[in-house]
Amino acid sequence: MAAVAAAAIVSLLGLALDSPWLAFFGLGAAIIGAAGFALHLIVTERRRHEVAEEELAAQSSFLESLIESMGSIAAPHETEEVLDQTRREAKELFGAKATLLEPGAPSLSGAVVLPLRIRGEEIASLQLVRAKPLDREELARAKLLADFACRAVENTQLLAEAKEREAERARLTDQLIIAEQEERRRLALFLHDGPVQSLSGISLMLDAVIDSLEGGRIEEATGVLDSAVQRGIWKLQDGGKVTASPTAGV
Repeated sequence: MAAVAAAAIVSLLGLALDSPWLAFFGLGAAIIGAAGFALHLIVTERRRHEVAEEELAAQSSFLESLIESMGSIAAPHETEEVLDQTRREAKELFGAKATLLEPGAPSLSGAVVLPLRIRGEEIASLQLVRAKPLDREELARAKLLADFACRAVENTQLLAEAKEREAERARLTDQLIIAEQEERRRLALFLHDGPVQSLSGISLMLDAVIDSLEGGRIEEATGVLDSAVQRGIWKLQDGGKVTASPTAGV
């Protein structure tokens, strides 16, 4: 830009001094300088766009790999499988040595340690070590991967707890059905062997009472009726239902 400005000044001086050659030289130099500057801008801008496209393509490829890694982490159905899959995916994504550490275990100097917490409790830590330190974007993505692994482990545990509760509910339901069937069977046997037979006997005794009354045998009828009443009261007392005093007469 300075060269173009200088050439323009030379061209103006040539016009002022009435020197066509000087003016033509200054104008030509200004045009060539402007064209060169425009070409430089075009090439620079094009290169900047290419670099930006390469960065976007690399980021897009990494995000696709990150999504695939999350899908792979979500596939296992055991906590140990989820954690081991997280370690393998982190190693592949960041090109680092990935290690799972026990809670409270010491880490290597210069390593990136990502704690894995479930419901506020640390179950493990993911340690990443490589020659080139992780930049800010890579560290944010590593934290995102660790958070997703925690959610996957939590979902796995919740699913296991739900299956356990469902199995317990099914077991209790079976016990309830069995107890209900046993109670019905017990009541059926009790009614058949107890009150039904007693009522049948009392019914026969009452028929005898009616026959005695029709025959004018009052004392016999009273004795049979008293026996029937005593038998009914004994059965009720034996079953633990009610208590009553025997009647004195008809």
